[in-house]
Amino acid sequence: MKHSLNREELIEQLKELAAQKLPTYLANHMGAMCYEPSMIDSFSTICQHCHRPLTYQAFHSDEEMFNSIIKEIKDLGYDASLEVICGSCALEAKEEAEFFDLPFTSEDDICEENAYHLFCFKAKSDKDYHQAITDMESLYDYQAVLAFLKGESYFEDSYDRYHSIMDEQDTIKRMTGIGIKENDSNEE
Repeated sequence: MKHSLNREELIEQLKELAAQKLPTYLANHMGAMCYEPSMIDSFSTICQHCHRPLTYQAFHSDEEMFNSIIKEIKDLGYDASLEVICGSCALEAKEEAEFFDLPFTSEDDICEENAYHLFCFKAKSDKDYHQAITDMESLYDYQAVLAFLKGESYFEDSYDRYHSIMDEQDTIKRMTGIGIKENDSNEE
């Protein structure tokens, strides 16, 4: 099993991945877009911050995948957790920019009635958690993070499409706080 890396080692890994090219057969592979419709499940939980009752809809298989990805990240030796928070707490967190790293660009992107995921990540050399808020349908972001932490140069999404880790640098930076400056060897 691969051991967890500290922040500096993760930055070096990202640089090595940046130098790799996605094999042509993967870059040109597009999965089938046909699928069998399935019912969306309704989940009830509470906001992990204000304890307000929440109900949200998601595919049961996606919820299992989120939990599986977090478990794999932990199995790699990183400290990670995934919580469900309400839109009100997400709006409050947006005002405290140093506490959360939000992918959102405007107030309209966060709805008080919706539920969001709060992803907390810490490499073994970090003292504090890096936190990011994502919507409930952002499985793709977590797949990119897991592939990066495993040192893989690409990952396959749920539509059988392959994605280069280097195309996901913004996602990895937003989700983990780890990134490299373009044409520079220093961390952002």
